[in-house]
Amino acid sequence: MTTRSDAFRRSIRADIPMMNTLGNQTTLTWDSLPDRSWVIEISDDFTSWDSEPGGESVASQGTSTTHVLDYDSPPSRRFYSLRKTP
Repeated sequence: MTTRSDAFRRSIRADIPMMNTLGNQTTLTWDSLPDRSWVIEISDDFTSWDSEPGGESVASQGTSTTHVLDYDSPPSRRFYSLRKTP
């Protein structure tokens, strides 16, 4: 679990314009660039952030990337952020 300053988070954050939760799955879709990868970060309190899934990066699928997160039980409230990997 990590805590980062707001200024730092803004400098590496990417917008997630589409999110859909159905049952135990959350689907995230965001604008991306080819040959990039991202780490999805999650928070239940918008202060402490963890990497999801397991800190593995998600490879770009072109100009739009979609990733599905599976949960044993759906979280009551969750925030998502994207971090570009080098």
